[in-house]
Amino acid sequence: MNDNVVTCFEDLPNEIFRNIFDYLTIRDLYRTFVGLNIRVDTVLRSIDHVSLTLWSSESANDPAIMFFASQLNRLMVVNDGIETIDLTYFSNVRSLKLKYPSNKQISQLLQSEQLSYLEFLSLGFVRDLSESSITDKLHRHLFSNGFPFLYTCTLVNTPNPTPNWSISPNIRSLTLLGPVTLSIYNTILDSCPNLVHLILHAFIDKSIVPPVFSSHHFLRNLSIQITKWSTNKMIDSLLMQVPKLQRLHVKMLPPVSSIDFSQLASILFERTPRLCRFDCDMMMYKYTIDTDVVHHLHPCFMRIQCNSEYGRFHIFTDNNDKL
Repeated sequence: MNDNVVTCFEDLPNEIFRNIFDYLTIRDLYRTFVGLNIRVDTVLRSIDHVSLTLWSSESANDPAIMFFASQLNRLMVVNDGIETIDLTYFSNVRSLKLKYPSNKQISQLLQSEQLSYLEFLSLGFVRDLSESSITDKLHRHLFSNGFPFLYTCTLVNTPNPTPNWSISPNIRSLTLLGPVTLSIYNTILDSCPNLVHLILHAFIDKSIVPPVFSSHHFLRNLSIQITKWSTNKMIDSLLMQVPKLQRLHVKMLPPVSSIDFSQLASILFERTPRLCRFDCDMMMYKYTIDTDVVHHLHPCFMRIQCNSEYGRFHIFTDNNDKL
């Protein structure tokens, strides 16, 4: 064995190259290694599962991003000034998060065949509502299987259901951050027949009597934030469609005067016989419940607690292992 043999960087096996490259950003990779030699360039071109976060319009024009664009599978655009970025460059992206999507970017989502392979999509608030029809087109596209591989989706703009929605059978998890009515809730369940996990951040509806509906047999986890609490009939209207629900999280804003936990327990027994976990977070003006009594109303109520906070009473369950 010759101890004087010198091993150069280029002599390393491809596996070592890839291990080293895992610790570097795409900008560092581009500026340090691109053009070094054909072999290194080939290894760089073979890298997959590349993630990128764009923070400014300047970074969108970085040649490093263009070099690796077709290899990105996760892209997040954070800054609201990045409107000119062409999403179609990222032909293999499977996870896309746009914090401030522009109308141009939504149009690209609708028109690009490559982007139809998305598996995760998160869209922030669309600022230019003068073209609200484009968000309607996006929602119709989304809830009519326009993204046939989409598994998880988060939307800020509230969908406006139309009769020409069909179904998106692959969506399993959906988060809606805008105001949702009972009608929208019903249509979402119809359009996503295999939905398992649903989060509604702002449920508002004056209607207590539900429209015609069909039971949804796949939803297991439901988290709702109710911005205007009337009676338990609102909960009843939501739950009568999901008989196989296993976990329910309810948050109420603003504070309420009272809550009939006995009636709520009856609703849960009747509508969700498979329920195994109930979480809540709500404020009451007056202490009108006895937690010892509440604990015996339903098996899922055993974790309900009550604390006094700033002259009001906080009814809650511990947040471990939330939905």
